[in-house]
Amino acid sequence: MNGPRLARSRSASWRCVRPVPRGPLAYARAVHDPKASVALARILLGPRYRVGFKDLALVARLATHESKLMLEYMTEDDVEAEPFLFAEALERLDEVEGLSDQARTRLTAFRDELRALRQEARKPVGEFLGEVIRRIGILDELDADLDRPRALGARRNLAAFLDEVHAFEPVEGELTLRAFLDYVDAVEELDKQDWAPVQPSDEDSVKVMTIHVAKGLEFDHVFVPGVAHGYLPNPTIPQNPAERGKSLDFELRGDAKVLPSFDGNVSRFKTALAAQEIVEERRTAYVALTRARRTLSVSGAFWYGDNNMPKKPSLFLDELMAWGASTGSASVEHGPEEPGLENPMLGLREGFVRPWPGPARPDDADTLFPGGWRAAAIDGIQPSLVEALPSADRAAFEGLARRPP
Repeated sequence: MNGPRLARSRSASWRCVRPVPRGPLAYARAVHDPKASVALARILLGPRYRVGFKDLALVARLATHESKLMLEYMTEDDVEAEPFLFAEALERLDEVEGLSDQARTRLTAFRDELRALRQEARKPVGEFLGEVIRRIGILDELDADLDRPRALGARRNLAAFLDEVHAFEPVEGELTLRAFLDYVDAVEELDKQDWAPVQPSDEDSVKVMTIHVAKGLEFDHVFVPGVAHGYLPNPTIPQNPAERGKSLDFELRGDAKVLPSFDGNVSRFKTALAAQEIVEERRTAYVALTRARRTLSVSGAFWYGDNNMPKKPSLFLDELMAWGASTGSASVEHGPEEPGLENPMLGLREGFVRPWPGPARPDDADTLFPGGWRAAAIDGIQPSLVEALPSADRAAFEGLARRPP
C-alpha cells in the first residue's frame, strides 16, 4: 500500500444515511405505543398519506379539548389521568370539524390500517415488520424505481434489516415488539453502531459505511473522515456500573480481566473508564485504517455541520501526523492551527433543501426521449390496439395521451 495521506482542515461535511428503515419503525412504534405522536406524524405527513399540517392540527385540537374536559371534571381524590391522545382522536374523526374531504378520507384509511396492523402485531416481530413493509408499498416503490442499482441496494438493506430482526434475542424473556423497539432506542441513544443492518453493494461506486460495517472488508482506496475529538476518539463512557443501574457489573462480563475495577473512589474509577474507552476507540480506529489495500486518506477538521463550537484536535490524528512527519511514510497536510471565530459551514445545508413534497409527476425527459419516456411510450402504441379497447378504456387512454407531460 502507498503511504497514507493525513490532513487537518478548518471544516468538513458529509452525510451519513441511517441504515435502519425509518418507515417500518415508525409504523411499529405507532402500533405498539398510542403515545407515539412523533411516529404518527411521520407517517401522516409522509408521502403515503400526505395529510397537511392544518388538518393534523384540527385532529390535535380535538385531543387537546378532550384533555381539558377531563381535567375540569377531576377532583382532588381522582388519580391523575392520562391525557387524551392523538391516536384516540383518530377514532373519533366524525367529531373533528373543518377537515377537508381528502384529509378525512386519508385519515380514515390510516386509522383502519392501524387497526389491522395491531392485529398483525400478535405475530412474531420479524413477520410483523415484513407485513408492514409489504403493506406500505416499499417493495412496489423499489420495483418502479428507474435507478436500478439504488433500488437493488435498498432491497438488500431491507433484507439485511429483517435478517437482523430475526437474529435478535433479548437478554431476558421472549422477543416482543416492545423489547425490540426498546433495543433500537437504546442503540440510537448511545449512538453506537453495533447494530447496523446495511450491506455494501457490488456496484462500482463509492461506498459510505460505518467502521463497524466495514469490519472484515477491504477496498483499494479508503477515506476516513471525521478524525476529531468527539468523533474518533469518542470519549463518552457508555458503561459505568458505579453510577448507572442498567450497566452490567464488570465482574460478570467476559472481558472483566481487562476492565477497571471499582475501589470505592468514583472519580478515580471514571478516569480509569475514560482511559479504557480510549483503548476501545483505538481498536475501532485500527479497523478503519486497515481496510485499505492501496491508498488511505485520513482527515479531521475543527468544524462539522452547524456546530456552534469547534471540535478539538483528535489525539489519534495528532499521533498519525507526528508519525508521518518523523518517518516520511505519509503525506502530511497540517492545515490551519486555529479553528477561527465562526463556523464556515453555517447555512450550507440550506442550499441542499428541496421543496417537499416534490411534483407528483417528475420530469422524465432525457437525451434519448426529449419529450419524456411516458409520451414516447404512448406515441409508440399501434392505433389498432387502441381501437380494440372498450369505449370507456379508450376514452381513458385518449385522455391520458392528451395530458401534458
